[in-house]
Amino acid sequence: MVATVMERTFLSVQGRGTIAIPPAVRRRLGLDRPGAQVELVEREDGVLELRPHLPMPVMALDAVDSAFVADLLVNPPEPNQNLRRALDEHDRLIGG
Repeated sequence: MVATVMERTFLSVQGRGTIAIPPAVRRRLGLDRPGAQVELVEREDGVLELRPHLPMPVMALDAVDSAFVADLLVNPPEPNQNLRRALDEHDRLIGG
């Protein structure tokens, strides 16, 4: 599967190694939500991948929620596939 390039930009690495992800990208990927994280993967070919991760709320899950989470763990979506569905489900779980 060949991924489509959504946006390309250069990021400056600051003194302590920090980078700033552009606001439009943060909003599009849900990284503007409290607790959102980015996973950094260094590949053998020298490519760095940044993967968005949304926080899971800490609460009791009912059977439907448990099945949804179990399905995501067993059958994770391809990167950026079903992102809107995952964001909507995240909002539903935290009552947003």
